[in-house]
Amino acid sequence: MLRIAAGFTANEIAFWDVSHGLIVGVARCTGCPVNNQGVIAATNDGGRSWHVVFRGNHTITGVTTFGTMDAWATGDSKVFRTSDGGQTWSVIAHASLVSPSFSSATYGWAGIVPNHSEFVLSIAETTDGGHTWAQIHSPCRRKVSGLPPSMLSARPLFLADLSSASWGAGWATCSGGGAMGANVEGLYWTGDRGSTWTQRWGAYSMIDAVQILPDGHGASWNWIAGEFETTTDAGATWHLAGSANTWSIRGAWLVSDATWYALTTVRGPVSLYRSTNAGKTWHVIERR
Repeated sequence: MLRIAAGFTANEIAFWDVSHGLIVGVARCTGCPVNNQGVIAATNDGGRSWHVVFRGNHTITGVTTFGTMDAWATGDSKVFRTSDGGQTWSVIAHASLVSPSFSSATYGWAGIVPNHSEFVLSIAETTDGGHTWAQIHSPCRRKVSGLPPSMLSARPLFLADLSSASWGAGWATCSGGGAMGANVEGLYWTGDRGSTWTQRWGAYSMIDAVQILPDGHGASWNWIAGEFETTTDAGATWHLAGSANTWSIRGAWLVSDATWYALTTVRGPVSLYRSTNAGKTWHVIERR
């Protein structure tokens, strides 16, 4: 059982190594100034137990790690940072960002959320550890103004996820085509801070998130169907990874080429799984 906090709903996970990681989400809070409180919890034993390291009146939706101690969380138009393995957190910027991804302690990317919109249209980069952010060119076409998700055509797209590889380099996935905006238009690579983008992967139905490690090994996954695809050549080719169950994936994290974590839900309950063979087989760690 994922014993985080009363009424906790998980949003994302990230790990420094096989033992140390973070989970973020929202917990119901009776009698608090707001109905829900943002929660960050840490594990030191690979997800078997968790302890809350931050709780506040913020909606926390994203988290990422780098190295052995640095991490960033995003939500409620704020960017939070820790440099001590998650024990203390501070607000370092005020910006509406999602899907943060860092390739060093100073350089990272995140998606920009426009005011009063759930659609991520642009990419921001930071060169000072998240204190300031500047927009860079995105490979995804902007959606038609005013169209609800159910009316998205095959053309308007939004940014689905980011994976930063090194200074100025990394991948972006663009979604929004097809019924209910479910199809991915492609996986794109840039090595020049977004000035130019090269399509690494063509249209493929319902893949929502991606993480590719510096050695070119990585995975993409679909939140609803719970399917993983794996790559060993920086996204040029993809192969279906095995799984023991069909899940809805709330978040996933690749610690190494072989060790992956997945935060999943099946009709409500939230479970944490780990694979030690690049997604071929999975074993539950904790279930709620």
